Amino acid sequence: MKRSWIRYYIAYKQNGLLLFLQRNLLKLIGTVILFVLILFAFQYQFPNITEQLSLFIEFQPHSLIYSIFFISESFLGILPPDLFILWTKNLAHPIAAISSLAALSYAGGIVSFQIGRKMRHLSFIENWLIRRLSEKSKYIQDWGAAVLVIAALFPLPFSPVCMAAGTIGYSTKPFLIFTSFRFLRFYVYALLLFQLF
Repeated sequence: MKRSWIRYYIAYKQNGLLLFLQRNLLKLIGTVILFVLILFAFQYQFPNITEQLSLFIEFQPHSLIYSIFFISESFLGILPPDLFILWTKNLAHPIAAISSLAALSYAGGIVSFQIGRKMRHLSFIENWLIRRLSEKSKYIQDWGAAVLVIAALFPLPFSPVCMAAGTIGYSTKPFLIFTSFRFLRFYVYALLLFQLF
């Protein structure tokens, strides 16, 4: 058993996965620190902005907020999930809301994956996707499951990675299994963000 782990370690070190993991772990730490600093600076500059945002969001239907989140997660993941996770803190049932966000994010990844699968057959779109997603496609081809799990857990852009997986023809069943780590990300981030704010 120990030899197989050593063999994996050596193989991943040689093909660059460990360096990739180190860079993304540093990105995660940097992103969390930056996010916290921005929130604290924002609260310092605008002491009652949280109350104003809460009042604004309170009058919006939850279905609208969930829809905006799903669209963002399905098409290039423009809005950071952390903002939506913080939004759930003051809801009547935050765990159910976190679960809904996680399910929507997972479903958005599946939509992105299917978009990638459909678009890879269109030559002009394939050329654009290859240019846009070439680095992520290379990672998925080289490391497969590891990249999908990392994208599901860390602030690597989830939607483009899912789209790249679809573009290169990654198998559906392993894709669904490895990206299910997205649920864990939402619960852990909620636990951390609820403690901080």
